[in-house]
Amino acid sequence: MRIAYLVAEFPVISQTFVVDEIKEHYRNGIDVIVISVKRPTAGATASMPLGVPIHYVVRSSGLVARVECYWFALMGLLTEPRLWKGLLGRKFGRRWDRLNILVLGYRLKQIAGFSDVD
Repeated sequence: MRIAYLVAEFPVISQTFVVDEIKEHYRNGIDVIVISVKRPTAGATASMPLGVPIHYVVRSSGLVARVECYWFALMGLLTEPRLWKGLLGRKFGRRWDRLNILVLGYRLKQIAGFSDVD
């Protein structure tokens, strides 16, 4: 069995229960991967068991992160034309939210082993 955790930010100090749950799955032999939309803020630490991969959708911060977001969104639009609906549709939140959806869609295709998640 393979489980993926899709979270906005990881780790978050106030959500130690998520880390504890991941550790318990790992101890029980379940293959776990963590996909975080952004990197943790300064000071957020959590000890994860070795072997649990953490994939960050946006891998940098600040201006570089914005450029990276726009690049990934563009690549998502070019490689998957169905994503245009997400960018232009009004039901998916604000413009920045829609951009993040595009980035997430593109990056999930790049994460090795994501397609076989239960």
